[in-house]
Amino acid sequence: MLTPGTRLGPYEILSPLGAGGMGEVYRAKDTKLGRDVAIKVLPEMLASDPERLARFEREARVLASLNHPNIAAIYGVEDSTSVKALVLELVEGPTLQDRIEAGAIPVEEALPIARQIAEALEAAHEKGIVHRDLKPANVKIDPAGNVKVLDFGLAKALDPAVSSSPDLSHSPTLSIGTQAGMILGTAAYMSPEQARGKTADKRADIWAFGVVLWEMLTGRRLFAGETVSDTLAAVLRQEIDWSVLPAGVPPAVRRLLARCLERDPRNRLHDVADARIELDEAQRAGGETAAVPATAPGSRAKSALLPWAVAAAAVAAAVGAIWKARPPRLEVAHLSVALPPGVHLDADTPNQSQIVAISPDGSVVVFRGRGKDAAMLYRRPIGAGEAQPIPGTEDGFDPAFSPNGESLVFCSSGKLRRIAVGGGTPVDLAEDAGCRGTAWGADGTIVFSPTVNSGLWSVPAAGGAPKPLTTLNDAAGERTHRWPEISPDGKTVFFTVGTRDKPGDYDDARIDAVAISGGNRRVVYRGASFLRCLERGEYLLARSGDLLRAHAAAGAEIRDAPVPVIRGIGGDPRSGVAFVAAARNGTLAAIFGVSTHDTDEIAAIDRTGKISPTAIGPGQYDSLALSPDGRRLAIAEGPGGGRNTNIWIVDIADGNALQLTSDGKAGSSRWAPDGKSLVYSPTAGDALFRMAADGRGVRETLCQFTDSVPISVDSFDPGGATLLVTRYGLTGHRADVDAIAMAGSHAVTPFLATEAPEMNAVISPDGRWVAYTGDYERGQQIYVQAYPTLAGRWQLSRDGGIRPRWSADGTELFYLSGYTMMAAPVRTSPTFSYGESRPLFTIDNPGGSEFTSNYEVAPDGKRFYIIRKKTSPADAGARIDVILHGTDGLKELAR
Repeated sequence: MLTPGTRLGPYEILSPLGAGGMGEVYRAKDTKLGRDVAIKVLPEMLASDPERLARFEREARVLASLNHPNIAAIYGVEDSTSVKALVLELVEGPTLQDRIEAGAIPVEEALPIARQIAEALEAAHEKGIVHRDLKPANVKIDPAGNVKVLDFGLAKALDPAVSSSPDLSHSPTLSIGTQAGMILGTAAYMSPEQARGKTADKRADIWAFGVVLWEMLTGRRLFAGETVSDTLAAVLRQEIDWSVLPAGVPPAVRRLLARCLERDPRNRLHDVADARIELDEAQRAGGETAAVPATAPGSRAKSALLPWAVAAAAVAAAVGAIWKARPPRLEVAHLSVALPPGVHLDADTPNQSQIVAISPDGSVVVFRGRGKDAAMLYRRPIGAGEAQPIPGTEDGFDPAFSPNGESLVFCSSGKLRRIAVGGGTPVDLAEDAGCRGTAWGADGTIVFSPTVNSGLWSVPAAGGAPKPLTTLNDAAGERTHRWPEISPDGKTVFFTVGTRDKPGDYDDARIDAVAISGGNRRVVYRGASFLRCLERGEYLLARSGDLLRAHAAAGAEIRDAPVPVIRGIGGDPRSGVAFVAAARNGTLAAIFGVSTHDTDEIAAIDRTGKISPTAIGPGQYDSLALSPDGRRLAIAEGPGGGRNTNIWIVDIADGNALQLTSDGKAGSSRWAPDGKSLVYSPTAGDALFRMAADGRGVRETLCQFTDSVPISVDSFDPGGATLLVTRYGLTGHRADVDAIAMAGSHAVTPFLATEAPEMNAVISPDGRWVAYTGDYERGQQIYVQAYPTLAGRWQLSRDGGIRPRWSADGTELFYLSGYTMMAAPVRTSPTFSYGESRPLFTIDNPGGSEFTSNYEVAPDGKRFYIIRKKTSPADAGARIDVILHGTDGLKELAR
């Protein structure tokens, strides 16, 4: 912010004028020539890039060649030591937008204004300059009625590169708007070809001219929608209601509008000089009127409906919900983060981890990506360049920036680690860190959620002993605290509270706050997934794909209803926001459409990682259980998260399926050793049921539990006499393994129930050993003990491990380390021994949920059946969108 009296070369800043299309605008005095000018400060990302700045200056020289009374002049580029700025003609008076907001403009007043706009466009087009952002806000009218068109060609001048890419992110308007941090091309005035991401030429200006003229005559928006996506969809397919035009509009003007608003650019008016001629004719004709056409002139564009579907999918996450009570004055554009060839964004759903972070100044995003060999963190500057891997972050997730933006904290291999943003050798901060979110405060404190069933912990960024920050409230049924966010002043930690009655479901969770030094908690909001801080007292809340804006005193309860600023398309949360990281200036890095549950598949993967399709069709898969003969899978199928999920028995070879349950409440399952029955848990987690695998007979209730917590049905002993299950979120222990007797009264006996979490216990084929995940002093690792005595204890994994599986012959133990499938050679006789674990392959786009099994091993140990997302996130629509605007932009959106 420049203060009055600041000098930029010969220019003295007098007062701020507001935010222009490309940055802050000030009234200034040209002390050499004694005139007032407008100073437009260029965005930092442009001013600090010598190549882009040189290109901009070349473009500015071309624009300066425009010498026309209806075009606001560019006087020069001021290059001071602190800022780079444009020196522009100062145009007094209201904008055309201000005039339209006051109501429809009478025909006799509107036509001279339109003619002057056409003359300005004609002069620019003759020099090969396209405006690309014509809208009422870029037109000023002085008290004498003289028109000045502003920001001519600056969209192109600010573009980092001219692209012919059909991708919407390269749209001449949207991409420039996001690069510059403001909206340059309002969606309502974009031509259909711009909305589809195609190259804009002068016919795009003619379309915008038609929209502006229509709005002048009617006093209302031609294309309006609740979101940018809705508005672009209207641009692409909405029939124009010609009956809205006042009866006094001359026939020549109606014909002109019809030709300007032709969606097919080949049929659109080709030269704006013809528009000037039509307007002259209309003014000469005086008050002649004509009937309103019965059919919209743009009806030939109905063939654009199919391309609209494609474009709508492309912009489904282009974000920018506008408060319904008033027409939008600001819209939000996006910049999709470009990934290097062969790298895609991992589609972790938000109940697994955070996979994107943004630097405090909003200039860099870091995200979890997967290259050819392994997953790791990638760094992508927002202004220019492509994403690059960060050495030392292999298998990293849950990144968060340091307050100065120079370092990162992240989780990897069961450890919390610190590293420079450019990469290097990471520093281990905590051993027990199967994270569910990280945050780095202004005082150097790092807050993290170490495991599924844990409160928050803190550790100094410089190193030291981690210590608990929050404690789960067992009496209230809490099972997890996660996704911490530290306030800008570094004093308060906000976090999400997950409960045992809603495992894996955070759409309606509670947000609490606690002092970073510890102490009593307080409720901030009920009914959201997570909270992000902007400036003091300004918050973003995520809920069911929507992003909401709210405000309250620091750490106080949010009492007023939050206002939507981004919505899932059509109310579908899978098309909306899945995860958001926020910079302090309001710039957001958002993941959209990640939870594409309807694109799961069951893949067969060999030991080298080669993927083969199975006969099982795509679906919404939650867990797997392989029959003892390796021919059938019991699959929990449904929308995920334990909602309307049933178990199906599917033949792997031919895909034939039998629906075993029908109440929509089935979760994890396991086959009995003889393959004739299955035991499964309901999603409520309050019982265990047994059913015949052929679907005949009635369901048998094995046992009822007093606690309703997530259950994973893990393993039978070889004789089928005992079943081991994991119960998550239990009071005090967080995860315990129980043994269920399959005969008699089905007694439930604690099997692994120490003060630390133990889970997913599987018994060896010879019945002598049990492997499980223990969350002890080294984080989640794979351990083996004697069964059933639990004598001895061997730690099999070194860099984290979950979900162990024995080979059918008992010579190998498989487990997951991150998303990498590991195999360890083992001996079970005469005693237990093991060799070094080795990686087999990394699972691409894993599916499944937090408490169930997402993979099984074939009896021969050569194939693995794995739930994975059928398409990559880039294909399915999941991506990172960087939404660039200040906090004021969010306030404007929410009004």
